[in-house]
Amino acid sequence: MIEKSEPGAAQYGNFINYYQFNPASNRMTALSDEFWTNLSKRLPENVCCLDVGCNSGELSFALCERLKSLGKNCVFLCLDIDSVLIQRSIENFSFEPALTFKTLDITNVEDQKEITNFLGKWGKLNFDLIFCFSTTLWIHINYGDDVLLNTIKYLCGMTNNLVIEPQAWKSYRQAVRRVRKLAKNIFDDKFSQLKIRSDVVDVIGKIISEAGFELHEVGVSEWKRQILVCEKRYP
Repeated sequence: MIEKSEPGAAQYGNFINYYQFNPASNRMTALSDEFWTNLSKRLPENVCCLDVGCNSGELSFALCERLKSLGKNCVFLCLDIDSVLIQRSIENFSFEPALTFKTLDITNVEDQKEITNFLGKWGKLNFDLIFCFSTTLWIHINYGDDVLLNTIKYLCGMTNNLVIEPQAWKSYRQAVRRVRKLAKNIFDDKFSQLKIRSDVVDVIGKIISEAGFELHEVGVSEWKRQILVCEKRYP
């Protein structure tokens, strides 16, 4: 695993200073007032949200505040694979009871049980809204094609509203180059085995569409990545 002292590389995208070089305000700016207005119409008054890959919590907090400004009562389960980042989140946002931070791996079946338990606590069967910003690459490059696809299917099965920012193939190459500069080869074998490559964003979109969602681009992030809102088609 990449050492924590190396801020420019992280095996799971768990950068120690992520919101210093990509502030939460960048994504909040990319999400227009029209997006929030349309989303609000689809959500109940009491909104249960999941934020996958929350890092140190700054964006989770901003999303929560925005939903509150729309008159929503919201609770968030914010998860990250990195316990150090989760502890930092807990310390930074202890004043906000709507945010629950947990060290969980979205790909792990046992951890998924904890996610289900959180829903049960709030009397929900599914999340009203799931956010997944810049996380797909790290799932894919660490666990492979099948786990990526299964995770996307899992998220689709857990909500009617998914906001996702998938990373394009050029981001994979950049991630591999960064760790190689540190004389690390943690990705080399896994990277060479991936069959989903330059079309990864299209494949993710296809899986979401096949799960019964309509996809719309609602913004472009600071790093020129599409932010997609995926809305379940009702019969």
